[in-house]
Amino acid sequence: MRYVVSIGLLLAFLTPAYSLDGPTLPTTAKKLTKEEIVTLMDGKTFKYKSYNKAKLMTGETTFDFKKGVYSGTYAGKPYSPQPLSMNSSAYCYDKTCPEGSGAVYVDGNTIYEVNGAGAVGEVLTK
Repeated sequence: MRYVVSIGLLLAFLTPAYSLDGPTLPTTAKKLTKEEIVTLMDGKTFKYKSYNKAKLMTGETTFDFKKGVYSGTYAGKPYSPQPLSMNSSAYCYDKTCPEGSGAVYVDGNTIYEVNGAGAVGEVLTK
């Protein structure tokens, strides 16, 4: 039995993290509708911090909801336009965006992307 527990603990410590813990969503943050997201973000460039991977990702991104793409930089290097889609309360970095896949909140000048599990995955600022 101790052997099984030891193996389990060893695997737990050796398994890499797949995402970082992002900041906590402020209680004062307001959930945005699709229309509010487009009004606030379309054609604008934001600095971002992404907590969706094992390593913090930072850069700038510009959203073009009319064309359905976003583009920008990651670690100072540009990336080409990528697919962007929307549902009623979120946008997704993909060609499809099922309902329940997340939400967008704003608090002052800070935008929070919250994933379907309710965790902040990305923070954007002007």
